[in-house]
Amino acid sequence: MSITSMLNTALSGMFASQTAMRTTANNIANVNTVGYQRQVMRQENIVVGGNSAGVRVTDISRIVDRFLSSAGLKASSDTSAASVQREFHDRFQAILGNPDSESTISARLDKVFGDFASLTLNPSDRIVRQASLEGITDLSIEVSRLSQSIQDLRNDASQRIEEEVSNVNEALRRIHDLNPLIIRQKALGAETAGLETQRDLAIADLAKSIDVKTINHTDGSVTVSTSSGVTLVDKALREIEYMAPGVVTADTRFSPISVQRLDSTTGLPSGSKQDFDGNILSGSLRGLLDMRDGDLRNLSLSLGEFASNFGVEVNRIHNSFSSFPPPNSLTGEQTVVNGAHATNFTGKVTFAVTDDKGVVISETLVDFDAANPADYDALVAQVNAGLGGNGTLSLTNGVMSFTATNAAHGVVIKDDDTAPSSRAGKGFSHFFGMNNLMESNVSGDYKTGLTGAENHNIASGTTTFEVRDSSGTLLRTYTMAVVGPTFNDQLADMSASSALGDFYNISLDADGQLLFEQKPGFDTLQLSVPSDSTLMNGSTLNFSGLFGIGDRFLVEPSRNMQVKEDILLNPERMALASFDLTAGVGNVALSKGDQSGALAFHGMQNGLYKFDAAGEMANLTVSFSQYSAAFLANSGLMGARATSRQEDNLALKIEIDQRNSDISGVNLDEELSNLIVMQTSFNAAARLIRSADEMMQTLIDSI
Repeated sequence: MSITSMLNTALSGMFASQTAMRTTANNIANVNTVGYQRQVMRQENIVVGGNSAGVRVTDISRIVDRFLSSAGLKASSDTSAASVQREFHDRFQAILGNPDSESTISARLDKVFGDFASLTLNPSDRIVRQASLEGITDLSIEVSRLSQSIQDLRNDASQRIEEEVSNVNEALRRIHDLNPLIIRQKALGAETAGLETQRDLAIADLAKSIDVKTINHTDGSVTVSTSSGVTLVDKALREIEYMAPGVVTADTRFSPISVQRLDSTTGLPSGSKQDFDGNILSGSLRGLLDMRDGDLRNLSLSLGEFASNFGVEVNRIHNSFSSFPPPNSLTGEQTVVNGAHATNFTGKVTFAVTDDKGVVISETLVDFDAANPADYDALVAQVNAGLGGNGTLSLTNGVMSFTATNAAHGVVIKDDDTAPSSRAGKGFSHFFGMNNLMESNVSGDYKTGLTGAENHNIASGTTTFEVRDSSGTLLRTYTMAVVGPTFNDQLADMSASSALGDFYNISLDADGQLLFEQKPGFDTLQLSVPSDSTLMNGSTLNFSGLFGIGDRFLVEPSRNMQVKEDILLNPERMALASFDLTAGVGNVALSKGDQSGALAFHGMQNGLYKFDAAGEMANLTVSFSQYSAAFLANSGLMGARATSRQEDNLALKIEIDQRNSDISGVNLDEELSNLIVMQTSFNAAARLIRSADEMMQTLIDSI
């Protein structure tokens, strides 16, 4: 070996040792850097003419286990999703309050029943009546508070989604900007490990928000997509977009999260937007979407079912009795019936006018079984004739009213004790809401009593339906126009395969309630009505409002549920007296101390009522106390489920991170040992250079 060859070999070893020491020092410096992956220098032998001529550094690469890295990203996404859900459930549990508090739904409901018990003992006591009304009011306030709190949490989740979308876009831009830098460095043969680490950190940040998978290319670039296959970064960048609404209610239509390609030259959006919600399978974005459109929505539906049934039962009882003295006038709620409609009632009902002492002035019986009036116009005429001018029954734009002619007299509507009037399971007064005790934004009672053969009398307008799956992906948009005169015509149009028939079996039940039975394979669908311009039979109701289609009509019975103001201000208006059908004209048929209504209200405590499936709660036939307890238990179960999911995913993430660290992490002992080896190698190369120098000097001196 020549002296020159010796020098070149020694220099290559010195340079390689310097690079190795620099790499080791960098590892030691980043021992506590989150996400840092250990770097190693790779070298190869230089061969010239079949002889070894030193070493050269081929590259500085990171120690990465691709499988563990991919598993770590998934675990991070799943943990973030579960953590978000746990956070929101913890917040809702705080809103519910301590289970043994006197302010929970169950506690306030118990107080209502306790007040009803006191009312049975002193039905004529104004203070006891006032206490009962205030107990119902307190329960209503708590239900309304919870209903609004749920919507506030949904609003917060929506705002957080907008923030997370910004974080996603920032991470995608960082990845996209690092790709060409790494490609260029790799093409020049320069070190890329530092840039790759920065890119991996951006990918890790992205994985906290959405589920991702990566494909590494030979040029050093990486393609990032979702687990479902939607590309987010390749040669071009994509941008995610979402705009949160300012206010969230039960019928708020959230804009979809969309993804759009950006032009690589201008950086501006290019091409059409693609709905992205259904392609987000994990991460904090998925957790927020599941809370906004899943768990919180389900809680609001269950609460709405409770409020609806409670209000319906209270009003049923109140319509069965009369105040003492009875009111001069009773005015019902909005319905879609008109004078030409068949009554569709069975049984018997008495319309009466009394004086302020409860003495019957006049009365008339309508027997729907024996002599059913041809329509409501005939019914009104029959009742008015039977009252002999002492009272007037009228139906105007679907609103029934009954008024005594003499301002000092009162009116009473009383069902027969053995054969009560009934339409859709409701007595005459209850069906029209003539003597309701409670009111809300919407009734929550959609037993219309209509049949498919009846005319709907919709002159114009359309109803638009949207069907989405549990992830929020839009499956079908269908706009229903007027296609025929009857409800059966509309149901046939709705049931077409191109409409809603692929997903639902649609029918009117015996009570006139419109049913949407999800077909097999479609058990997690959400049906909404983004717009409805129909008007039913000259009323203020539209098609979706009549049948309660969409979340608004199922949730809002729990919002602003309250005792009617005129009764709350005057407890004497509380209907507790039972009209004596056997009294006859000129005799007392009502008395002030009658406890019949109070006993009926108190009977609600142990009564069993049918609750439809709502949210995560199945069909139940239970008492109100049992349902409220089930609601609280279900909310607790949902929270516990989120906690367990978060703890399980966190444990898995910690395990994967530990295994990844064992492979890719920095071991100080190992690095210090390597440093000693590299220093020794450097010193050896230096001594070889010195020896070569001495040999060269000896040769020069000998000349």
